[in-house]
Order: sequence, then structure tokens, then C-alpha cells
Amino acid sequence: MTQASNNINDKDILCMLEEKQPQAWEYLYDKYAPVMYGMIHNLAGEKPLAEKILIAAFIQLKKEWNFLKITNALCVRLLRYTYDFTTLQLKSYGIHPGESSRKINAEVIDLLCTKCSSINEVACHINSTTQEATKKLQTEFYSLRNQHGNKQYHINDKNVFVQVDTVNGNTNN
Repeated sequence: MTQASNNINDKDILCMLEEKQPQAWEYLYDKYAPVMYGMIHNLAGEKPLAEKILIAAFIQLKKEWNFLKITNALCVRLLRYTYDFTTLQLKSYGIHPGESSRKINAEVIDLLCTKCSSINEVACHINSTTQEATKKLQTEFYSLRNQHGNKQYHINDKNVFVQVDTVNGNTNN
């Protein structure tokens, strides 16, 4: 993740996407791909499949962006999108993500993706305050983000995700 993308907030990313600035997708990827990958890996159970689904999720997200109408709550909407996309992909491979070994392992994120539409609903569901639920969401977010290392990709000039060799800085096409 670049230093610049660390400092960009969701509102700025959404504005850049609305203005169709190409670098917005890189910022979005830098900020959210690791947590999306953590969620996908927990659901898929294996690294190659998780990587394949992550790339497909971003490609599909880019294609569908205008139809999704995401204007706020970017984090929650991307987590829900990732969960829904992953479960559909897994089902297409004959894998049922509801199995006990295929769970997100993050209570608040799981509730936001499956049962609750807001952090307030989550707080009620887990009998806590909104502030406590938000803090737990942040903890789960960073846990998923850091769970599987920082595999990095970027979008090349042909809008294709390519893996970056983090040691040498080269791209693997």
C-alpha cells in the first residue's frame, strides 16, 4: 500500500470514482483488498481459490460500479458485496460457504454481511453500544486485513489486475 493511499478517506475515493479518475480504483484496492482477501480466504478455505475470487470480485465491481450506486458507507457496502460475490462464486464451484469450516470468523462483519444493515443493528444484536460495535468492527477489519499478509496487485493500463512482486517491485503478468 502506498503512503498516499493510506491518507485517502472513503469520501475522497467515492468522489474520485464519481469523477471517473482511474487512480481511484488503485486507492480503493489498496485500502480494501487485504480485508476482502481475508474474508474470501476464510470462506473459500484455500489460497489459490481466494486469490482467483478476489481478482474476479474487483473486475466485476469495476464493471458494475455505476449500477451499485455506492455513495456512502463504503466499507460496509464493499464487505457485503465481497461476501455476496464470494458465496455466489463458491456455489458455482460446488462449495457451500455455510459449512462450519467456511466462515468469516468475525462476528460484526458477519452480521453486517448477512443479517444487519447498519452498525446500530449489529450493536442491538450483540447487546452492546454502537461505539463498542464500531470498535469491534475496526478490530475485525484489521484482523482480516493482516491475516494473510499483504498480497499486492495493481491495475495496469489495460484495466487488468496484475500481481506485484513486493521484493523487486516487478509485476507478474
